[in-house]
Amino acid sequence: MLKITGKHVCNSSFNDCNYEYNWEAQISQHVSSSSFEVELIDENKAQASIKSSDDGEFYEVKTICPRCYQDNLFRYPKSLN
Repeated sequence: MLKITGKHVCNSSFNDCNYEYNWEAQISQHVSSSSFEVELIDENKAQASIKSSDDGEFYEVKTICPRCYQDNLFRYPKSLN
């Protein structure tokens, strides 16, 4: 697993939360990898999921704001890995 982390400011379209929080997401390694890395989940960070990575330069990331509990979608540059 590859783990990516960052900070995000809530961008909910339902309210003006603007809460800044830490997040992390795990990206699966290819099934044909010769070895697999294990990453621990940090319970103090919002868990994110990777929705897609179609354009090759960005991951589409989805988190849930820990303050207002609304979905947040944003793009994370692959070059920051």
